[in-house]
Amino acid sequence: MFSDSTVALSWIRGYVKQWKPFVSNRVHEIQDLTNLQNWRFVKGEQNPADIVSRGCSAEELLKNRRLWHGPHWLTLSEENWPKNERLFQETTNEERRVKYIAISYSSEFQNEESILNINNFSSISKVFRITAWIRRFINNMKLIKKDRIKTPLTAEEIEKAEEIWIKKVQAENVGIKINCSKENKNVPKGSKIRELNPFLNDCTDKWKIASVNTVSYHEKHPILIPEKIRFTELLVKDAHEKELHSGVADTLIQVREKYWVPKGRQIIKSIIRKCFVCKKFISHPGTQIMAPLPKDRIEQSLSFAVTGLGFAGPIYVKNSKKKFYIYFAYVL
Repeated sequence: MFSDSTVALSWIRGYVKQWKPFVSNRVHEIQDLTNLQNWRFVKGEQNPADIVSRGCSAEELLKNRRLWHGPHWLTLSEENWPKNERLFQETTNEERRVKYIAISYSSEFQNEESILNINNFSSISKVFRITAWIRRFINNMKLIKKDRIKTPLTAEEIEKAEEIWIKKVQAENVGIKINCSKENKNVPKGSKIRELNPFLNDCTDKWKIASVNTVSYHEKHPILIPEKIRFTELLVKDAHEKELHSGVADTLIQVREKYWVPKGRQIIKSIIRKCFVCKKFISHPGTQIMAPLPKDRIEQSLSFAVTGLGFAGPIYVKNSKKKFYIYFAYVL
């Protein structure tokens, strides 16, 4: 089989997956149906098919020897055919499938837009898991294929994703106050959280609250997160579900094991009011509406306007004879 296109021959002899889909699909079929070693190159002026593609008259077509007999060397043995492997075009970038990998990593969240839109999620655990998968993907792209991590997510990866989101929401909502703490300045007097004595954790750079030493570390130094944001709403919802849809007090205790939310009770109450499971238990049973009385019961009418006639019997008496009686019923 011959072709006068060095580009097409390079496609056929190349790795099929390096080309764009249109070329790749056709090359894949050609490679399955033919032997690649049988494909050879023929110059355009020696290619009989080139005559018809360029156009000629019927008289010229009948007289053209190359159309009916092919190039002159075709009658020779295969060893004497021209060797022109060097003419194959090795690079055809127009149809090559190019891979682009862009990696951007920052150690801290600034006030930039996040990769994930948290408003599209209904579960905080799902947000943490997807963030952990994204971080693993970024880290794997920096490694060679054999060193990449392919195991299920670990607890450490999910905790790191949680820390990233905490830093993000703190930077976006209480960034000015955090900068005060970084510069060893006091939180402004007008701040609602000044009385909580907040401080920055030197290791994780998360904003925490000072407390007593009689409880665990997280309860002693809960992480401060702002209210009225989607992140806090999902955290409270998760705590409410972990407490099996308990009330405000139990949910608040669950939240404060690790976080401190200003106006926490108000936030929890609003979440519980939106909870579909809790609505089923809080809702009061409905009452049946009494049907209206029939028309004959409420309209005025004359006495004996409605009467009835009925028979009853037999009635046995002492003389062993049957007795029957008739009764009249009327409505006043």
